[in-house]
Amino acid sequence: MNNRLSTENSPYLLQHAQNPVDWYPWGAEAFQAASDENKPILLSVGYSSCHWCHVMEKESFSDPIIATKMNRLFINIKVDREERPDVDNLYMQALQAMTGQGGWPMTMFLTPDGKPFFGGTYYPPEDFHGMPSFERILDAVSDAHTDQINEIHVASAEIIRRIQEMAHPSSQGQDISTDALGASFTAFDAAFDPSHGGFGGAPKFPQPLVLEFLLRHYKGTGNAKALEMVTTTLDAIAEGGIRDHLAGGFHRYATDSFWAIPHFEKMLYDNALLTSVYLHAFQITGNSNYKSIVEETIDYVLREMTADSGGFYASQDADTNGEEGVTYVWSKKQIAVLFDQDTAEMVCGYYGITDTGNFEGSTVLSVRHNLPQQIFGQIKEVRSKLLTARNERPQPFTDTKIIVAWNGLMLRGLAEAGTTLGRPDYMAAATKNAQFLLDNLIVDGRLVRSSYNGSPSPINAYLEDYASLGLGLLTLYESSLEPKWLQAAIELSDRLLDLFWEDSTQLLYDTGFDQEPLLIRPRDIIDNATPCGNSLAAEFLLRMGTLNDNVMLRNTVETMLKTVSPLIMRSPSGFGNWLCAIDYYLSSSAEIILIGKSKEEVTEFLKVLKTQYHPNIVIAAKISDSQEPKLSLAIFEAAMPQHEGAIAMICRRFVCAAPASNPAELAQRMLEESI
Repeated sequence: MNNRLSTENSPYLLQHAQNPVDWYPWGAEAFQAASDENKPILLSVGYSSCHWCHVMEKESFSDPIIATKMNRLFINIKVDREERPDVDNLYMQALQAMTGQGGWPMTMFLTPDGKPFFGGTYYPPEDFHGMPSFERILDAVSDAHTDQINEIHVASAEIIRRIQEMAHPSSQGQDISTDALGASFTAFDAAFDPSHGGFGGAPKFPQPLVLEFLLRHYKGTGNAKALEMVTTTLDAIAEGGIRDHLAGGFHRYATDSFWAIPHFEKMLYDNALLTSVYLHAFQITGNSNYKSIVEETIDYVLREMTADSGGFYASQDADTNGEEGVTYVWSKKQIAVLFDQDTAEMVCGYYGITDTGNFEGSTVLSVRHNLPQQIFGQIKEVRSKLLTARNERPQPFTDTKIIVAWNGLMLRGLAEAGTTLGRPDYMAAATKNAQFLLDNLIVDGRLVRSSYNGSPSPINAYLEDYASLGLGLLTLYESSLEPKWLQAAIELSDRLLDLFWEDSTQLLYDTGFDQEPLLIRPRDIIDNATPCGNSLAAEFLLRMGTLNDNVMLRNTVETMLKTVSPLIMRSPSGFGNWLCAIDYYLSSSAEIILIGKSKEEVTEFLKVLKTQYHPNIVIAAKISDSQEPKLSLAIFEAAMPQHEGAIAMICRRFVCAAPASNPAELAQRMLEESI
């Protein structure tokens, strides 16, 4: 029998559609039922590729006895955190305020009007190692709601007060200076693991936003330690089990401190952000291995995570048929079936496959770099055969939901890689993705959050969606010089401020003024696995302000940066993308104007700009023979010299140096001016 979730448009909710739990989707009907029946609300939040979400669904939500108790004592609401990041963020902040930690599945208990008063994450069906069973939690919370309602109201009021404080940092900001960048570098240096790369111990996350800041710090200061921290980390990740050595792409994080055993889910945003980091590291170092990893990661996304429409899927599951990682791991016996004895020994040596394994008796593949050179020449054919065999196994579930914010991140990396690596196929995929998003996820002039099975979501897009897509479109313009992408980015930047800006707090909200009001209008200013909406918007508006000489946009971002600067100084690890925005703000950012009769004439100039690492430039092209509508941008109002043939101009605040008449001259000028 199906419950109310069977009509929903979320893979995660549909995974719970046959539970005996009387689930409600988030909405007025659930809250009305809680009010009418005077029952507390059990809010369960997760996502489709979450391992422990699946475990709790199997152990508790599918159990008729537990479900009966849930239905009797509570109004039960199930939320997909990827569809409703506003709901997830609000109650995750509440959980962290209560317990100091969080995670998914998130299990929160609310008063009938939605105020949080108790919560946790995964609960086992029976008492386990000091953790109370889910049934005991249900009984205790229900009794408390009956017997201690006054205390609950006092406790929930205090939690809400603390959340409001987090969402409204002190307006007593501080001036923006390089002190924040230098202090942040020092903090990252102190946390760096010189043996295995990364920061801190287990579990270990790649932290691509921090790595991006360190690349910028190296570019701006020449501090070799910053680059060493990045390359050590990228090399270790590339060799470890967190990387899928057969199909390409990366798993979510490592459960250990040396990248060997991953949490097996694959998220689009991780692969998008790591694509960009490896690409930028390649631009700086010329390391061909980084280039290969970029191509392997993009090829994986285009092969396994891309719809026919051009949209990019959200994730692939950690589990296969209820078991974590079984698609990916190998035993010596499985290798012996595929190869002759000598080749099998070589494969086991190269990928670290042992008799005992490193994950429940099997081995998660990693690579050994200290092997004879001749082995590396044989491995391509071996890898292809291993992947073919692996593809015959049961495969993890793919969440085919297309989320705008995550697509924007992938669009950005894909478009940049297309030009940097000379890959017209990547440019074609980026163009198709952008066109799909603009054609299908703007409904009645309003961007929506996602689409699933060809249908746009009824949920309006959030700040991160507008800012991420805007940056993706801006990058696509700078990589293709097609004006329509820049025009779309301009329109998104205008709409973004209308929907999300708040004068009194000098920051943007995560939800638009036209979206469903919650207990508190959510605002997350911490960069987590993905950049927060505010830091994405800061970078997007800075770049748009540079292109259009818009002082209002620059001043808006300046107030945002001043507001968060004191927080960055206290805990820089949660502000990686903010630090990139500050680096841009403080730099002598340059406008590069390419001028010619046709796009083909200026292509070689574009290659110069894209093959090197120039994070603090914007690029615009003035093509005289173009049939495209002319953009009325301030950058095109700079004095343009008369010149035969194509030229490139380096400008700062629209004061331009003498033009470069060939790509070599442009490259030399960029070097001389340390751009």
